[in-house]
Amino acid sequence: QGLTPISQVLLDVYARLEELGILSPVTALDCRYKASTTFDDQVLVEVFVREVKNARLIIGYRMTRACDGAEVCTGQSEHCFVSREGKILRLRRDYPAFFEALEALAQAAE
Repeated sequence: QGLTPISQVLLDVYARLEELGILSPVTALDCRYKASTTFDDQVLVEVFVREVKNARLIIGYRMTRACDGAEVCTGQSEHCFVSREGKILRLRRDYPAFFEALEALAQAAE
């Protein structure tokens, strides 16, 4: 729990894409555990756009323990864009406003 403002904007963009019938399945996933947590620990999750290309999106994740700020995990997921029928979409060409929104989020995360 505990989303940053950029994380919330990204979730809002994703929700709108899905409303339009644009799906973004995961094509790759990477996770690096750095420290342990306990069941009672509150973990803050930062989600950000690491990179956006025409038909690919890389989302970064950073998890920290709320009590001491220790980084407990980092990761990223890679996604493509497809229609409900499974056709690969080129976001820059097919949905330029969404491409620009994701690109702005990637620049904000730098």
